Amino acid sequence: MLTNRCNLSCKHCCATQVMSKKDISFDILGKVIELNPLQIALSGGEPLLHNQIEDILKFIRKQYTGQIELDTNGTLVNKYLDSIIKYVDKVSISIDGINDEGTARYRSGGIFQRVLDAVDTLKKNGIKVSMSMVTYDNTGIDEFHQLNSAHGTIPIMRDLFINDRVLKNITDIVPQGKEYFISARKKMIKQAEGNNSLSTCGACSYQLFIDSEGGMYPCGGMAEEDYKLGNIQDEKEVKQLLNNPNRYYRQVTDKMLGQEKFAKCRDCNVRDFCWSCISEVLSKSAIHEVFETFCESNYRKWTKLVWTGGKEG
Repeated sequence: MLTNRCNLSCKHCCATQVMSKKDISFDILGKVIELNPLQIALSGGEPLLHNQIEDILKFIRKQYTGQIELDTNGTLVNKYLDSIIKYVDKVSISIDGINDEGTARYRSGGIFQRVLDAVDTLKKNGIKVSMSMVTYDNTGIDEFHQLNSAHGTIPIMRDLFINDRVLKNITDIVPQGKEYFISARKKMIKQAEGNNSLSTCGACSYQLFIDSEGGMYPCGGMAEEDYKLGNIQDEKEVKQLLNNPNRYYRQVTDKMLGQEKFAKCRDCNVRDFCWSCISEVLSKSAIHEVFETFCESNYRKWTKLVWTGGKEG
């Protein structure tokens, strides 16, 4: 996270929960580079608002041979186009809609075409681009794939992460209201019960989220003080984390299990399968009815697959 500042005020943004308020320093960037990850994703806030963004891109590229990804809202791409072309491997743009009306549910209206123009400019200059959209009821998925196909970009769908900001703005985001939102989320969870694929949470081991003051978190969705793993400027903490990421993962899940809303999960014999993404679990737990449906649906599915060999009983 290069900065917590942003030129938009998106109604579903989770960056506001991050404790850090400072812009990142070159010292912290150097510590990130020392880890030599496969990819460094630069995010925010809006990363292009960092006062030294062009120097930052040059600094990373000079010392780092892996992939550099820029996660941006796309509104400032043209201003820094030359540096992006020179130093960045791929750009991920959150557009969150298939038209200006849909995008305006989450952020300021009138920027949809502006962002698409930036996408086309990046593509013309050989930059790999993905566009992402959130969904709370699977509406517009086909249209969003068509939009990406038309612009030669990679589509990324994200479930709406439920946080305090979303709950505060829910009637703006969901025109049908909160009850529809809850009903839609429960329906999506039940539909997913038929999906038997198993994924493993990459928090702590596959990915780390570093805030602009060096704070380390399991992932961006869990960038809260309760789940802080340490600071990247502390060599001892970094070494311990890299040597035993599973220990830190367990520390995070133990903190979650200590909360009363997760009481039923403590002795659940399918929790390891159900909690395939702890950020997703945290999101769904923000609304009791949604979490209850998530719990019941996953318990049925994984009990059947794991303990009865796929048979009823």
